[in-house]
Amino acid sequence: MNNIHTSNFRKKYIDFIKKKIKKHEKKIEFNSNPYIKSLGDYPINQFPQFIDSNEIEQLKICTSTLPRLLLKLIFNKLKQSDSIFFEMTGFNESCIRKSINKNILDTLCYRADLILTDSGFKVVELNVATNLGGWDIRFHEEAFMKSTTIKGFIKENDIRIKCRDPLINYVKMLNSSVKSLDTYQEESKQTIAIVSPNYDTISADFIISILNNINESQEGNMNFIFINSVDEIVYDHDQGCINGDIIHGIIFPTRTWEKGDRNFTEEILNLWWSNKIILPENPISITMGDKRVLSLLWQERNNNEYSDKEVKIIEKFLPRSSTLNNCPLSLLETIDKKDNFVLKPGIGLQGKQVLVGKYASKKQWKDTISSEYGKSDFLLQSFESSVPIIADDSGDISSYQGVWGAFSFGLQYSGVWIRMSLDNSSYDGVINSALGATESIVFEVIK
Repeated sequence: MNNIHTSNFRKKYIDFIKKKIKKHEKKIEFNSNPYIKSLGDYPINQFPQFIDSNEIEQLKICTSTLPRLLLKLIFNKLKQSDSIFFEMTGFNESCIRKSINKNILDTLCYRADLILTDSGFKVVELNVATNLGGWDIRFHEEAFMKSTTIKGFIKENDIRIKCRDPLINYVKMLNSSVKSLDTYQEESKQTIAIVSPNYDTISADFIISILNNINESQEGNMNFIFINSVDEIVYDHDQGCINGDIIHGIIFPTRTWEKGDRNFTEEILNLWWSNKIILPENPISITMGDKRVLSLLWQERNNNEYSDKEVKIIEKFLPRSSTLNNCPLSLLETIDKKDNFVLKPGIGLQGKQVLVGKYASKKQWKDTISSEYGKSDFLLQSFESSVPIIADDSGDISSYQGVWGAFSFGLQYSGVWIRMSLDNSSYDGVINSALGATESIVFEVIK
């Protein structure tokens, strides 16, 4: 089979533009709904990107298998009573032990950030939680579909295209999981509490309306509400209640991965452990989202705990990496070979503290890695060169470097979008919307 990126429609689209119109048509007018803009007002590229069935299949394999392997890793750490591992992740062993037999994967919400290389997709990190940026880009699908250029491309190639809505699988996952609770009552609404301190009422109502519309289309019986704090939950007869209504799920759409932001009270965990609520953000899922845990999966792939097939999956989709307290290279080697590596914190967001050796000065790289070498807070990851993404640049066609974000809910592949930065002299290798990257919608090609 051809390399994953060669048999696709992205090049066809660029060729179509060059052949038909030389320059892209007038700017697409994106959805200006203020509620949508409040979710994330980042620049959107005028060019859509496309993926074909081969790429979709690879993303499905990747997003369904890596979490299973991470869960297996955590099981192994429990068998070994690896105190260093639990100290690193910030959850004590007894908490993980009580949580491990829950159906974690059934409610796992995450986005895999991937680099598309010459050999296929490489997962550089997993962002685990409901708080996942990028899903809202599908609100602009209609604007793209009105484009005369895109209409002409569809007609010439005799194809259909669609932008997958991640929230459809998200709500489907919640509906399915709620039905397995001891507190589930088919004739009643199942209340899902979304904990968001100082939430904006207008934005909250907008999000609830989206979730309710999908819920109704799936004939679900959930009722979503926003609350400011878990302190609003009243505990009575081994149940949690808000305003007299029993709650069946708690969602933390804000940050939960840093130790100071975890709101898992003992009461909440007891409700979850006793199958009274669903809790997508939980000790196991957050442990799985630690970049150092993903690194450990690479480091320990050959320790006889994994089958040959599992090792091949790991080596196919993960870049080489190691935590700096267990680095196979000497400090001098990491300095001399800086262009081959990326340095990043185990827990972090929005590209903060990420340093790409290829684009860092020798002094900056040496000073940073020297201060962190031998510690467990950071990891060293092999630098993966991105296949260039060709897209619009103020009416011209330019080359970008990109990170793909593939959504998964309950192990179901749920769509993808791209963040990209121009491959020019100011590029530092870190691609994130919060740092100025452009976002791109991705259409799936349906023959």
